[in-house]
Amino acid sequence: QVTVAEPPGVEPGPETPVTPPGTTVDEVFSAAVDRSGNRVVVWAQSPVKGSLLQGEGVFGRYFDASGSAGEVFPIATGPGSGATDPSVSFDGSGGFVVTWLDLAGLGTIEGRLFGADQAPLGPPFPVDEGSENAPVAPEVAVSACGDFVVAWRQAADKQGGEGIFGRSFNSDSAPLADPFRLDDGSAEEISPPSVGTDAAGNR
Repeated sequence: QVTVAEPPGVEPGPETPVTPPGTTVDEVFSAAVDRSGNRVVVWAQSPVKGSLLQGEGVFGRYFDASGSAGEVFPIATGPGSGATDPSVSFDGSGGFVVTWLDLAGLGTIEGRLFGADQAPLGPPFPVDEGSENAPVAPEVAVSACGDFVVAWRQAADKQGGEGIFGRSFNSDSAPLADPFRLDDGSAEEISPPSVGTDAAGNR
C-alpha cells in the first residue's frame, strides 16, 4: 500500500494498492520520493512466495504527488529471471535508477536507468564485475545531476569474511571506477549497507 504523507497534524490520504490483485510479492521492495512528491515503488514478484529462482522479475509503479497511480511497468523480467532485492533512487529531474540482485547466474548486481516518464533509457547494465563470492543487498543512491553509487555486501575472502563494497557511475551508467571496499575489515559481522548522497553529490 502507498499513502501521501501530509504535514504534522494533518491526516494522511487513503492508502492506495501498489500491486495488482493476485500479485505475489516476495517481501523485497523499495520506494523513493522525488523533490516534487512523486514516488516510485519497485518489487520482486514470483508465482509462489519464496520461489525467486522461478520468479517473474522486478516490476515498478509510479505515483504522482497526489497519489494517483500509473501502470505497472517491467524492470527486469522473464520466466526464471532470478531478479530480486531491488533498490530505487531519484535524480534531480524526476528520472530514477533501479538496481537488483540477479540470482539466475552466479549472483550479480544489475541496474537500469529510467526517465521521468518511466521509460527505460537503455538495457540493464552490470554493476559489479562478477566474483566467486556472490554479492547481496545492493542499495543505490542518485545525486541531483544523475551520477549514482551502488553499495553492497559481499564475502571479501575465501575464509568467509564479509565486507561492504561500492561502485560509482555517471548519469549515463558508465562506471567511474572499479568496485572499491568501504569498510576497514575490522568488524566480525557486517550488516547490509545503506547509502545516500548530499546536495553536492558526496556519497
